[in-house]
Amino acid sequence: MQEYAIKPGQIYYHFKRKSEKGIEHGAYLILGLAHDMENRTRVLVVIKPLYYCEPRNESEKGISYFVRPLELFIDSVDRPESNYYGPRFTLIKDETVLQELQRHPLFSSKYLDA
Repeated sequence: MQEYAIKPGQIYYHFKRKSEKGIEHGAYLILGLAHDMENRTRVLVVIKPLYYCEPRNESEKGISYFVRPLELFIDSVDRPESNYYGPRFTLIKDETVLQELQRHPLFSSKYLDA
């Protein structure tokens, strides 16, 4: 069985996170890994944003989770316009930050399908 570094329950920050919007902005809870039903060799990361996302359009209303191909989750990005080169997602290791994020209403399972 394949062993992955990404595990359910971990929390990551996305590189576009804006800290001035709060500790939860850009934070994602890992719900698990999944196979694409059409291509079982393709592994997807199932994530839940821990910040309130406004739907971009009508078709996004009611969507609580996102998926991203594993290779895009773990890759690095190069954005010279933002003066950024580094990982797309960074595992949060600071226990104080993790504890605060775990108290966020969206972390609670009763909100996972909200």
